[in-house]
Amino acid sequence: HSANIDTLAFHIAILGVAYLVTDQYLNFMRPIADGWAIGDVNFGVLFSHNLFFVHGLMVCVVMRSLLDRFGLGHFIDDETQRRITGTSVDFMVVATIMSIHFALLSEFILPILV
Repeated sequence: HSANIDTLAFHIAILGVAYLVTDQYLNFMRPIADGWAIGDVNFGVLFSHNLFFVHGLMVCVVMRSLLDRFGLGHFIDDETQRRITGTSVDFMVVATIMSIHFALLSEFILPILV
């Protein structure tokens, strides 16, 4: 019931669980995948935290399907999830732009523009 816990806090907690599951999944899979390679490509790279977003997306899809399967999907408000996702993507884009080293960018800006 929404009077017992704030809806936003509940949805952020669900995303926190997904974050922790994704982190543990990557920590578990990385040593296993480090031993596999095709040619010069080590599969451990695919399970690095650099691809956290991709793996997190898969974990969230699995979590949502499990919630739906066990009849708990009605607790998830799609509009609240969309708002959290939109805000997160906005912060991700700003952080990505802020991480660009302008000295490096100025070196390569002419080839990019031409």
